[in-house]
Amino acid sequence: AELIKYSQTQVSPYTGLPSIQIPFHTISHGGVSVPIGIAYSGGGIKVADIASWVGLGWNLQAGGLVSRTINWLPDDNDNLGYMYTSFDMAHFKANPDSSGFCCDPNEQSYQLLDHVAMSRDYEPDEFNYSIPGYSGTFYFDQALDDFVQLPYTNVKIEKVVQSPSNRKIIGFKITVPNGTVYHFGGTEPYMERIREVRSMSLTNSGVYSGTNSMYTTSIDPYYQSWMLRRIELPVSSTVIEFEYELEDNVKAIFKSNEEFLPGWNSQHEMKYSINYSQKIYTQPKLKTITFPTGSVEFKRGSVERGDLANSYPLESITLFDSAGNFIKKMQLETSQSDAIPDNEYPFFSQDPAFYKRLRLDGISIQNAANEKSKEYTFEYNPQKLPHRFSRAVDYFGYFNGRDNIDLIPRANYLPPIPLAYWGNADRSVEPDHTQAEVLTGITYPTGGYEEFIWENNTISYFKEGSVHQYRDHLLEHTEIFDSYSCMHVDGDPSNGYDHSMTIDVPVDSDGILDFDITVEGCPYTNGIQVLNDQNCSYTLYLTDLTDAPNAPQTLLAPKFKQFLTPGNSYRISATYNGNFQGCNNLQTGSPSPGDFRAIIKYTEDPTPGEYMYAGLRIKELKTFNDPSATEPQLWKKYDYTYHEESATPDLTSGGAYRLPINYIGNYSRLGLAAGDVGEYQIFSSAPLVPINGTMQGYLNVTESHYGQLDTNGSKRYTFSEFDFGQNEQVGNNAAYYYSPFPEVHKKVMLSNWRNGNLVETGYYDREGNLVKSEHFDYETANTFQKDPWDFAVEVFRMPDTEGQGNNGYAYLYGYTTEHHRLKSQTTTDYLDGGDVTVTQVHTYDNNPLLASSTSTTSSNGNVQESHITYAQDLASPTPAEQILIDQNRFEPVRTEQTVSDANDVLAQSATQTVYQIFGATRALPSAVQTLKGGESPTNLPKNRIHFYRYEANGKPMEVSRADGTRIIYIWGYNNTLPVAKIENASYETLTPGQQTAIGEAKFASAWEGDTCMGTTGCEEADLRDSLNALRAEFPDAMVTTYTYDPLVGATSMTDPKGRTVYYEYDNFNRLKQVRDEDGNIMGENRYNYHTSSNN
Repeated sequence: AELIKYSQTQVSPYTGLPSIQIPFHTISHGGVSVPIGIAYSGGGIKVADIASWVGLGWNLQAGGLVSRTINWLPDDNDNLGYMYTSFDMAHFKANPDSSGFCCDPNEQSYQLLDHVAMSRDYEPDEFNYSIPGYSGTFYFDQALDDFVQLPYTNVKIEKVVQSPSNRKIIGFKITVPNGTVYHFGGTEPYMERIREVRSMSLTNSGVYSGTNSMYTTSIDPYYQSWMLRRIELPVSSTVIEFEYELEDNVKAIFKSNEEFLPGWNSQHEMKYSINYSQKIYTQPKLKTITFPTGSVEFKRGSVERGDLANSYPLESITLFDSAGNFIKKMQLETSQSDAIPDNEYPFFSQDPAFYKRLRLDGISIQNAANEKSKEYTFEYNPQKLPHRFSRAVDYFGYFNGRDNIDLIPRANYLPPIPLAYWGNADRSVEPDHTQAEVLTGITYPTGGYEEFIWENNTISYFKEGSVHQYRDHLLEHTEIFDSYSCMHVDGDPSNGYDHSMTIDVPVDSDGILDFDITVEGCPYTNGIQVLNDQNCSYTLYLTDLTDAPNAPQTLLAPKFKQFLTPGNSYRISATYNGNFQGCNNLQTGSPSPGDFRAIIKYTEDPTPGEYMYAGLRIKELKTFNDPSATEPQLWKKYDYTYHEESATPDLTSGGAYRLPINYIGNYSRLGLAAGDVGEYQIFSSAPLVPINGTMQGYLNVTESHYGQLDTNGSKRYTFSEFDFGQNEQVGNNAAYYYSPFPEVHKKVMLSNWRNGNLVETGYYDREGNLVKSEHFDYETANTFQKDPWDFAVEVFRMPDTEGQGNNGYAYLYGYTTEHHRLKSQTTTDYLDGGDVTVTQVHTYDNNPLLASSTSTTSSNGNVQESHITYAQDLASPTPAEQILIDQNRFEPVRTEQTVSDANDVLAQSATQTVYQIFGATRALPSAVQTLKGGESPTNLPKNRIHFYRYEANGKPMEVSRADGTRIIYIWGYNNTLPVAKIENASYETLTPGQQTAIGEAKFASAWEGDTCMGTTGCEEADLRDSLNALRAEFPDAMVTTYTYDPLVGATSMTDPKGRTVYYEYDNFNRLKQVRDEDGNIMGENRYNYHTSSNN
């Protein structure tokens, strides 16, 4: 089988989203990596989206943050918030209502009334964090008095409060499993602060507005985001620092919802409102990142954005070394995209910001002379988005091009009554418009071009929602029945009609047909034609040919909707109300001569059982040698239907938790008797429930690869079945709760880590033969389900209800958390000589997420076992190992390997790391020991490597191999790079002259900021002089010395014999030439990128 080739961009099969990244630089120091670049989110652009400061759909990748969604009050509201209130869940649970409805101030019902709502908090906020390599969700648990993560991880999370007397959260401290500590927030520039949230409602009776009192205090505000401030390394005194500049009074307006209450009598009046909010906030923007070997500067533009008041775009990212020397710069080219005219709300149409969107057009990587070494250009779908408050949006907020007068979805909200339709808006997904302004292509610095072909997401499975209220993407059919031509003359006299036409209602139709009839001669009443009048030229009939062929129905209304049974055939007929003279002949007699026309519209589902869903997925990826090429060099296609061996191979394998639920049905207002007809509330947008960060996932995906000649094979992915279970309980005290809690507003706590796990990958050659398979099994451990009565009460307050304090329904919910981990992996290669299978089984001991042993079984029956011991596993750790535990460092202290067959152990070995305390709290290896065979009193581990001392930043200063000479390393450039390796020397025996030479070499490297060959003419030459002086101080040692351009590469290396090799770089920091000490070229690199003919 041929190897599968890959294009530049990889796609997540489960989500269908590509990983589109433009890298700039990765800060690597002390085992920590901080990648810096920009990334495209994919999935489509929503009409209401506000672009980041990089551009629409793009985001800056650098650093991290902790953010939260506030539920009820801020958790850290002193004495009132969920973390500190005396009215906690234990109090709530212990004080049920004793009798009747309300209101003992100590009992449950009282705590949920409107007038005490702002002094109670029974629902925790949701916190999320994101740092390089880690992300997660956590909540505060009152019983634990600590945060709980969903799922459990080896990450440690601690809050930082302002003071013991003011317990407001001003920051977080997150420690990852290698002991690295990430600090967030702390002071004003590192926190996003909400200055004001003003809500506004436009209703039948007027305009109302108000300010949320939670955010109005400027003296003691609450925060919603904490930015990454500092990264501390567990074995180093050096840090990585982040600095921000604050954009203040950034203002944005968001439409939250439209609400509609149908009216049918004086007690249930029709009500309609548009609700939106204005948010004024501070916005920290990354300014610099400083690290031991350099810094990165983020410069914002000088011109205010046209789409967001008091905010500015990112203009450039520049890398400097520690001496302040320019290394490279990423220059961003942005523009303002204009919206197309559309049916936006009139009261928003005057603000020009709503017609603008920040767009990223291109990126260049530049040198100090502003020369461009790399250029990226971007292409976008030419379909423009409308005004940010356009009403032409689908259920999920994407553009659908519909001419809606509001956003209340038109749907059947009473399924037993087929024509019980409310609402006016068509919110269906429209493929021709969803792709508006989405990224379609990138031209890379090499001259290559990549094309992204998108398509709409689809699902066939959902847990909640109803197809009766969800309008899928449908084919629209229009039939015209008239007397203006001879097309519909009834040639069968026995029918008794002059004109007839058959309508076959598709099986996959909703059965709702829209009739628009005009008959000449019919009189008008209040502007509406009266059919079947004696003056009408024709009378029209409708007959169900399938179920009632002899029962024609006279059509009396000119415009109406009627339910017709899907799959049935109907005949619409017309009889002239005089003496019909035949087609194209003048009709005479009574009534007056005239014609008729009937326009009949209906829909058909082109993909029954499937539903178009939120946003876009990748359909194809094409990679070209250059933008002018007509045939792709590489080509990947993605098929998201179930695999061919399944029961439904042509059906999408996509699933989602919920179809949009845009209504609450039959809830009771205060004063209505039990069982009385309540209200229906219909709203424009509804909460959705993501699955692993996206709205849908796919269980089966086929990724096919093509070259210019033919298919190159395929990969078929199978993912874990959807797990939509949650821990819930509904309060149902008849004295207080009048109806079930609305499903759409329930807090859903999914165990999302159980979804989207890769179960199997099959590799197929170009003929479709399976050549390799990988199978993965997972398991859970320590599953904990929190009793809802001990965790949270959610209250939904019904809109437009009269009376104080009794318009809410309560719902209790808990959470599930656990350790989720890989249990085993089986790989099989299908070869002509027989299948070869290797199985790995993981076993977990003390740490539920770090495998303590892995057993690998091959086809010949041999078993290789690897067992890892961590400091956390030790019953009696040494003081150094205790530091590892305290610092949350999960580092192996012993690794054992065993190989055996069915009868005997074939080989045994072990590696052991001995830790020692260097300085106050730095636990570092002092020795690495190895062992061959089983350990016994006569066969103990032997030292192989000794570590004698370290720099303050954890760099080794002196080492030796077993029975070997000692080696010392001299770290220069602010202790970040080795400038000398001295073999056969020790810090313990250094002479004063040697100490002085070492100090002078380190000092010279700290001030070195240029490059040259030889020993004269620049600061680097001075450094080589110092290194040569150092060499002279160690006549009995082998000395190798180095010089560098930090963040670029080594510029020279002098071996123990004094021979120097020089490394030259071009203006874009790429290795150009390698020369010997006489200037002779030893090696050369040339960089030639393809340039298309039209550039």
